Amino acid sequence: IFNLYTWGIVLNSSDANNLNLGIASKDLLSTTSISAGYNYNANENQGQFYTNLIYSGWYPTLNFSYTNGGRQAEISLDKANPIDSLRIDQWNQQQIIVGIGLPLNFTRSKYIQSMNFGVNTSLTQVSGYDLTERPNTLTGNGNFNSMIYTFSYAALLKRASRDVAPKWGFTANFYKRDLLLGSKLNGGLTSYQSSVYVPGILKHHSLRIRGAYQNQTGFKNSIGAPNNGLYLFGSPTLFPRGYTYRGFENLSTLSAEYRLPLFDPDWTLGRFLYVKRFKANLFADYGYGSTNYDFFETRDGKRINLKGSDTKNYNSFGIDLTAQFHFMRFSQQFEAGIRAIYLNDKGQFLIQPLILDIGF
Repeated sequence: IFNLYTWGIVLNSSDANNLNLGIASKDLLSTTSISAGYNYNANENQGQFYTNLIYSGWYPTLNFSYTNGGRQAEISLDKANPIDSLRIDQWNQQQIIVGIGLPLNFTRSKYIQSMNFGVNTSLTQVSGYDLTERPNTLTGNGNFNSMIYTFSYAALLKRASRDVAPKWGFTANFYKRDLLLGSKLNGGLTSYQSSVYVPGILKHHSLRIRGAYQNQTGFKNSIGAPNNGLYLFGSPTLFPRGYTYRGFENLSTLSAEYRLPLFDPDWTLGRFLYVKRFKANLFADYGYGSTNYDFFETRDGKRINLKGSDTKNYNSFGIDLTAQFHFMRFSQQFEAGIRAIYLNDKGQFLIQPLILDIGF
């Protein structure tokens, strides 16, 4: 199982939120894949060290992962209107995930088609909560267990070497996570995401439309009041670029991306650097989050109806300018550049360094 045969540096963005940098290896029969490195989460602006192992000698596949690093969330401290007391809390999370996967390959034509089902169980250890005022926030240092269910499907037209993205395609992703019974915490997350690719105006251009809906449970207790036992899980949903991620009971997002190649210079700097291509990505993001409270409390013998509505619109647009290159003759292709973003509601302009699709 561990007769290692090949290894290499890995730099990829597993989705629109996570950037992975590490080392990956396979055994002689390619039945065991091992990877380790550092993961940066763009939603939360936090990083974690990771180790992954996938054994494909059986069907379904066996999966194991360990992560250790930071978490961050923007938190509201209000019980009723106005919802304007926001704090940013940071803590540490260690996590072991064990499960099975069912990968299916339906490729029979010019479209690459795949489907994957996953069922996993997670043991999570939380430490470092230090926000003292928590009427509606994250609580519960210690250990808890959860179940994770995933599904993904993709049908993408095979790309020519000059294409920057598929001309035609469709992807769908489902993610659900729930705490097991008996936990002192409350929380769960369900996410649906889908993308459509269509050709752009000129050759090798591509337009991607992406939409998502996410629901998080645990914000309210049994009477509908803010829940002291809420735990917010990390979100797989693309949050509007340029904003700090914030948890809501309901979150809807929509984005459009227009990708195009600029030019292929084929520049070389001895054995150290080969610049293959420059490209651009024009994007626009929209998001709407909401958490609504409507409950009764008894004060001085009187029953009082308390209502609160935590809602927020997010709107940003901008451009990515990146270069694809090879460094020190590694076969792994790298990509880096800059991102310019305008936050419409704040009237704020940002410049960020960019690696792949992930800004900092």
